[in-house]
Amino acid sequence: GHTVGASVARRLGVPFIERNIFLDNENTLGAVKARLAETERLARRRGTVVVIGHPRDATIRVLKDWIPEALARGLAIVPISTLMKERLKRQTAKRLAQQPG
Repeated sequence: GHTVGASVARRLGVPFIERNIFLDNENTLGAVKARLAETERLARRRGTVVVIGHPRDATIRVLKDWIPEALARGLAIVPISTLMKERLKRQTAKRLAQQPG
């Protein structure tokens, strides 16, 4: 579902990005691994996925192994600012294309 913050941002026309996956709502190795598998499936299907988590022991342990493996499988891990910049570029290009002239 959509967050209150996203609803307000949408209403006010403020750029925003919502998370797709919360890595460690359940703080176990198995749960974090399952969320990362979901992350990869979603990223391959959609092109991007926004994932958040906490600096918890299970999360850190799983990410330590998963990150180099994911990079080797061709995934890119970027800061949220990179996704926002791309989104803003697309929105600007769309607005310019809609202007008469």
